[in-house]
Amino acid sequence: MNKNYKYWIIFSLIVVFFVGMIAGVFLDNNVLDKQQKARNKRNNTARFPTLCSMAEEISLSDAQQEQIQDIFRKNDEKLNILRGKIHKQFLSIRSGLIDEINKILDDVQKLKFEAMIERYLSQRKKEMKERSQRSKKSRNKNGDTK
Repeated sequence: MNKNYKYWIIFSLIVVFFVGMIAGVFLDNNVLDKQQKARNKRNNTARFPTLCSMAEEISLSDAQQEQIQDIFRKNDEKLNILRGKIHKQFLSIRSGLIDEINKILDDVQKLKFEAMIERYLSQRKKEMKERSQRSKKSRNKNGDTK
């Protein structure tokens, strides 16, 4: 009689192990994989070809790679200037928006609103820093040098 209990316990442990393994595979394939695919879909947007991808796909010579690298540098300067102009305009519009909102708030609401804006700005700075770090890692992985 004692032997039967031992076999049932061993059998139960084996069944639990296999059920757990099957559930893990199911969870991975049907839940976690979908989340990963959605994340990849968001991150894999169409991007302009990198120097590395161009060199590989269209067989650029070293001289051509240097010339294209120079073109990228020149255009980066132009894009940074444009980015700065747009940023200034954006800040101007945003400050006007904040001023208009503050006109209809009472003093307590203004303080709360100001704290809200500060939280937003600090979160935004944090996200931009993380995005910049991810972008640098991605460029290094793809062989781009900037």
